[in-house]
Amino acid sequence: MKYSYLMVLMLVLAIPPGSFAQRCLLAGDVKDVEGNTLPFASVIARFADNYNKVVNAQADSAGNYRLRLSPGRYILSASFLNANQPFGDTLVLTGDSIWHTLTLHTTATRLSGVTVTALSPPVTAEKGKIVFNVQNAANEPGQTALDLLSKIPGITVDGEGNITYAGSNGVNIMVNGRMTYLSGPQLANYLKGLNTADLAKIELITSPDASFDAAGNAGIINIVSRKKFAGGLAIDLRSAVSAGRYLMTNQHADLTYAAQKISLYGSFDFNTPHKYLDRKGGNVLPKTDNQLYLERNTGSAYKIRYYTWRTGAVYRLHPRHTIGVHYHGYLDDFTCVHSTTLQTLSPSGRVQTISNSRNNIIEPYHYDAVNLTYQYDLDSLGKKLTLDADYTSYRNYSDAAMHVRDYLPDGTLTAENTLSSYQPGFVKIRSVKADAELPFNSLLVKAGLKYAAVTNDNNFRFDSLQHGVVTEVDNISNHFRYNERIAAAYVFGTMRLKKTSFNAGLRLEHTDASADLLKQGSRNKWNFLQLFPSFSIEHTLNDYHNLSVQLSRRINRPGYTALNPVRWYRDPYFYYSGNPGLIPDLAWNVSATYSLHKKYIFNIGYRHSNRYLSEQLAFDEYSRAIRSQTANLGAMQRGDLRIAIPLSILPVWQVQGNANISYTTYPISMISGSRQFSQWAASLTLQQDFTLPAGIKATVSSYLTTAELHGIYRTRPIYYHDAGVKKSVWQNKCTIQVSVSDIFNTSRLQGVALTDYTDFHYNDKPDTRRVGVAVTYHFGGRSVKQAERKTEEQERL
Repeated sequence: MKYSYLMVLMLVLAIPPGSFAQRCLLAGDVKDVEGNTLPFASVIARFADNYNKVVNAQADSAGNYRLRLSPGRYILSASFLNANQPFGDTLVLTGDSIWHTLTLHTTATRLSGVTVTALSPPVTAEKGKIVFNVQNAANEPGQTALDLLSKIPGITVDGEGNITYAGSNGVNIMVNGRMTYLSGPQLANYLKGLNTADLAKIELITSPDASFDAAGNAGIINIVSRKKFAGGLAIDLRSAVSAGRYLMTNQHADLTYAAQKISLYGSFDFNTPHKYLDRKGGNVLPKTDNQLYLERNTGSAYKIRYYTWRTGAVYRLHPRHTIGVHYHGYLDDFTCVHSTTLQTLSPSGRVQTISNSRNNIIEPYHYDAVNLTYQYDLDSLGKKLTLDADYTSYRNYSDAAMHVRDYLPDGTLTAENTLSSYQPGFVKIRSVKADAELPFNSLLVKAGLKYAAVTNDNNFRFDSLQHGVVTEVDNISNHFRYNERIAAAYVFGTMRLKKTSFNAGLRLEHTDASADLLKQGSRNKWNFLQLFPSFSIEHTLNDYHNLSVQLSRRINRPGYTALNPVRWYRDPYFYYSGNPGLIPDLAWNVSATYSLHKKYIFNIGYRHSNRYLSEQLAFDEYSRAIRSQTANLGAMQRGDLRIAIPLSILPVWQVQGNANISYTTYPISMISGSRQFSQWAASLTLQQDFTLPAGIKATVSSYLTTAELHGIYRTRPIYYHDAGVKKSVWQNKCTIQVSVSDIFNTSRLQGVALTDYTDFHYNDKPDTRRVGVAVTYHFGGRSVKQAERKTEEQERL
């Protein structure tokens, strides 16, 4: 089965080039200048010799159109809302089939000195995806892709930067259709290196088809950067600063050059996404005679200097052969200081002991990724074969020193200790893939093969300094080594019959992985073969009604860090640790989407997960500390209702309301057995866009999330407001933006653990109220889009 696509490809190559000449098919897609597809755009083909003779067509929900015409000379044009072509495209049909992209430009209408420009709708639905168009917001200076994700209903970002979507951390993050390779805090830091000024939209894909990697049982989040077009030499410069507790800056420059056969690009970005968390919390410490209550106050200061650089080239060897080489590197110069004061209290509230700790962490992350790509265009109708080879090297040189002083209530020093750690981690990823895309008259066939090999090596050591003597802490030092091989094959087909399209696919993945603790000589091994089917159907009733249904099977493989048993201490009584005993989590996803007038979106989704992966707390008797680690909690069921409603209050006042209403249920481990927990929750956003005189645009956004289940925690409501203004000057070559985030400083992260292993609660106040200013300037020709070359394995670093 996995070689079936090669047979199809050989049959296609065996067909003589002129076999379809008599069909004279004109096909293509309709897009705006930002590269966004324009669903249901109107297309008109006029005979050049008889301008009054026309053939009309309408693009489908994906922006694709098809016309069957007799040979001759035509003027082709299209329109979509207030977007059109100033001049038609002249085409000559000789009998061969042709693929042609129509690019539309927005038009402006003046109302009493106010300019109203047609923009992409804030939220759209296409092919089972919910798309948030973010390029028009005015409250983005100083914000990053991570900030942006936290403001989308249904997506949660905790204080450590961990991302959950639809109640699960089993979500893959893609950038421009390629996997990011990262997870957890590493992914958070990567997303902090992406400024919202460079982004166009966020796509939520709850039930991906078989052409996507099967990883990510909650679905896929695809971050799409702004589209840039070819046209000579171009330079873009951006400078942004924001002020809160810390002064943060983002400086960016990119240079692109595009000619007929070659495109070159290079960019450098410096970002300082610092943050501060004021943490309060507590838990119970079991004792033989009575219980002690622990209360902690922690100030966590994160200082990050993030350098990223990209370069690459795409060269067209021949009209049908294109090769590319791309390099992406970054240095995440990460430091963190946790300053904690802990008090142990008797049941009556009397202070028993006081402990002061300061944990200094230095973790520079180094990342280098190289991609080679080749594309062979089999014909002008979109048949193509692509080959990709990726190599990624990720290095983390982590050092930490936690100095602890224990006191009696009267201030007498009773103990002093320093625990230091050295935790170098090295991950290497190699992957190759081949994909074939074969469009026919009413059928599109995709097929592909992929192989990926991953190694993770972490030899970590902990040392204790007491009374001037350094000794290795043998029971928490170890050498972790992980090896993984994944081979995959897929076939996927799309067929359109009048107003209905059917999509079906099957993906086969074989996983062979092992996790070794070399010090103990222990090994956990996984070897399994899984099928991942997908099916969807989309029906367009008319210009106003569209309905689609999707079904897919997905897998959530544990992240490499989640498997590694190394410890990350926050204070002497709380640490994070990996869990080598984790097993993958399989899930079925089903969703349905209905769109009205192409702008009112209603989506309902359901997921059944058999071994839900999330955080679990336990009490470490040996060190008398709370251990937090990922665990398989059990079967999870999750239902979501997503609603997007735009309102036009006045021509200069547009409102977009988004809501996510959910029901979640799963078991949480208790001292005796487990207990089922359930929760209804809602997440709401309201974005108001104002078009003011003198070309000024203003945005005010409000956010509310009710209490919800988050792993083993029940969180408390979160609410805050952002605002910003934007103005373009110098013939739109320069844009100036000013923003204020969390205006009233109300954003707070709070929750309580539901397990009875320990009574744990937290109350964290992040540094979210900030004022930002950004200036972007573009000069030269139009620039080219920088390619993002990522694969699924990086998602789990």
